[in-house]
Amino acid sequence: MDSFQIHYQWRAGGGCNFGQRFTLDFRRAYCRPAVYRWRLLRNPGEQKEPIYIGEAEDVVRRIQRVVTPGKKATSYLINTCNALSG
Repeated sequence: MDSFQIHYQWRAGGGCNFGQRFTLDFRRAYCRPAVYRWRLLRNPGEQKEPIYIGEAEDVVRRIQRVVTPGKKATSYLINTCNALSG
């Protein structure tokens, strides 16, 4: 088998709170494939900070699907968040 090389570059994405409108700059910067990490807000007294790590071909579209899910997706998201915080 021939060898191959993988080139990658990590970029700090900064922060964004769900519920904020996407600015044109945000859309331009994140309308691309990426690996991302979401931090879920801790409840007072919780020791662990729940996180979700995922990947998407278009991060803006992925966030939009979470912010405005369909009925079936809503229950999946709630179950996922409950499992992460448990």
